[in-house]
Amino acid sequence: MQSVAAKLLADVEIESDDTREAIINYMPYSFKVVGKYAEKLYDQERREVHATPKSFLELIKLFKSM
Repeated sequence: MQSVAAKLLADVEIESDDTREAIINYMPYSFKVVGKYAEKLYDQERREVHATPKSFLELIKLFKSM
């Protein structure tokens, strides 16, 4: 997922390489956290929430629009 984030954020102007790397590392991390909370929500509420590849791409799209 990091390579996908790196590829899709390549055209975004970011102030430093360290900041770019931190953002690229954050994208898959946040996706994994959503997956963990989706499992927790299912265990507690019996409601399904899905973190899909499309939602990962939507996260990147949201970041780029900001």
